[in-house]
Amino acid sequence: MSKQCKIHVFIALFGVLFIHNIGAQTPMKWEDFVQNTYDEEPDLDPDTWDELYELHLHPINLNTATAEQLQRLPFVSMLQAESIVYYVAHHYPMRSLGELMLITEIDYATRMRLMLFCYAGSVSAADGGSLKDVLLRHPRHELMARTDIPLYVKAGYRDVPDSTLRLYPNRVYQGNNNYHSLRYRLEGSQHVLAGFQVEKDAGEKVFDYFSGWVELKNLGRLRTLVAGDYRVSFGQGLVVNMGGISFGKQSMLNSVSYTDRGLSRHSSLTESGYLRGIAADIRLAATLRLTAFASHQGIDGTRLGDGADTITSLKTDGLHRTLLERSKRGIEKATTWGGNLSLRTGGVGLGLTAVATHLSMPLLPKADTPATAYRRYSLNGTDMGAVGISYSYIGHHLNIGGETAVECQNGAIATNATVHYSPSGTTTMVVNLRHYAKDYATMYAHSAGEQAEPQNESGMLVGIKAEPWRHIHVDAYVDAFHFPYSTSTATGSSSGIEAFADMAYSPTDVSTFQFRYKIKSKQTDCVIGGTATDLYYATQQTLRLQYTFQPDSRFRSRSTASIVYRFNPDHDNETGFLIAENLSWSTLNGRLRADIMGAYFHTDSYAARLFVYEPSPLYAMGMTSFYYHGIRTALMVNATVGRGIHLAMKMGSTRYFDRHSIGTGLELINQSHREDLSLQLRCVF
Repeated sequence: MSKQCKIHVFIALFGVLFIHNIGAQTPMKWEDFVQNTYDEEPDLDPDTWDELYELHLHPINLNTATAEQLQRLPFVSMLQAESIVYYVAHHYPMRSLGELMLITEIDYATRMRLMLFCYAGSVSAADGGSLKDVLLRHPRHELMARTDIPLYVKAGYRDVPDSTLRLYPNRVYQGNNNYHSLRYRLEGSQHVLAGFQVEKDAGEKVFDYFSGWVELKNLGRLRTLVAGDYRVSFGQGLVVNMGGISFGKQSMLNSVSYTDRGLSRHSSLTESGYLRGIAADIRLAATLRLTAFASHQGIDGTRLGDGADTITSLKTDGLHRTLLERSKRGIEKATTWGGNLSLRTGGVGLGLTAVATHLSMPLLPKADTPATAYRRYSLNGTDMGAVGISYSYIGHHLNIGGETAVECQNGAIATNATVHYSPSGTTTMVVNLRHYAKDYATMYAHSAGEQAEPQNESGMLVGIKAEPWRHIHVDAYVDAFHFPYSTSTATGSSSGIEAFADMAYSPTDVSTFQFRYKIKSKQTDCVIGGTATDLYYATQQTLRLQYTFQPDSRFRSRSTASIVYRFNPDHDNETGFLIAENLSWSTLNGRLRADIMGAYFHTDSYAARLFVYEPSPLYAMGMTSFYYHGIRTALMVNATVGRGIHLAMKMGSTRYFDRHSIGTGLELINQSHREDLSLQLRCVF
């Protein structure tokens, strides 16, 4: 049977499953949220997921929430956040999340997502007394330990003769193949938080990542003070956006200030994208706030040569497994300082952000070959910085937000503006315009667009989110973009277009159907019929169908079918498909839960890979990519064995049908299958 025939068979079977179960609105689960978000933006910073999951484990009390707290959630717009705060102020207290239905600005999809991150709880009396009393009053401790044990051996862990190691010392990993992490969090009161985290990646010799923080909140004029590791994000992220909660293009459908998150602690295991020092957010007046920060830290980097005092690139993966990787650890010293002054009165907001960074060694990326020419305008030098002005307006039907920034080295400009128009509480239309100069390069800027950094890009996005009928929610956008200068895949200027549509339909209280389609076409370098390189459009289309069925709180099933088709102008087209089933069952008291996932996949290449969510321990990324031909199974068991003591175990297995080895280099596994085990202990007291 050909692969195309198999695709048709699986679509037919999946359609039968849809029709069979249609007679059976399910509450959104964390895995649904991850799956939907990851499909739209698969390259999200892991820090984003850590912060989101922390909010999921420690939800926001809507009876005490501020608009700024609610806007930490990427799917909540400024208008929706302020509408919730207004409702609570006039109908205090909110007794249940069901009251969100009474707020016309909150659509069905947002209401479902809010249930993952918010609750309507009682309000305790305000804390008083000394800072010591505040810290020691009703402390809550949380300790979490996790270990991952691969049940296979990679090439980097095999014994190598000493004679070979003397010549090639980087042919082995320095540590064992187990992963370990430990997290601790202290919640002294509503005013005081503290914590730390340590980690050893597989292959590393010792725990080499240590991070900690102390956070004070809402003490007089002091809104937030963080000592230790922290992140800052302001405006549209054109000056600074340090991996806070901000998504890609789909986030533009929700909020015009999707990166304006302010100051927050760095409490994840991500080893880059944060600052180390001290930062404070102070209320100068009722409508005026000042945030100031200073940092000094070591950053991994690659030297120009042995003993050279020049860095060619910054290393951000946090891995220090070989002697070469360990030699790059913390060799670059970065000193950063800056601040933000923001004014909000009525529905108008203005912000001024400035950031400066000094590096101990100059950063000089290699750009002396045709393949590396696109790095000509990349971040370089020892001193860098930017200044930006952000603005926003919140009206009943019209929201406007944007930022314009200037890079201090050469005066390059970046600007981003978004307009939301909501003719009703269930429909929002969006237009985004952006222009990032080819030489606009800053250390910590990240904003929405086709590329990760706001550089060398112009674009326009038009989108809509709506509930045209009851129980139907639609998100859609079209984005056209242009790169004035070379990119990593195209020599000279190039263009592209992307279209996205997502529809969720809940015919009953226990079932939900979802249809998601995405097409992206970009110009890329190709050689066709000769030796000259020219630009041609490469196109990828992805379709996902999903059905969720939850007859009661104890049982849940989610069926997924995905198809991808890639048109390649200079070689054969590529296709792939995946079908997966997730089943979840828990006891009536919720003390024991079991999740099982099975997936069958068949793709022509890694480029045609597909993604699906699988059950995983807390804070572990649950999205898995599938490529080539095989099956994946996973079993996850969570148990509460005592008061505040939670155990989790995950066992997974991947088997390939079209290869006898997995991976390359030091990651090579000389067999067609791999099994892995994860164990986690969480104590809350």
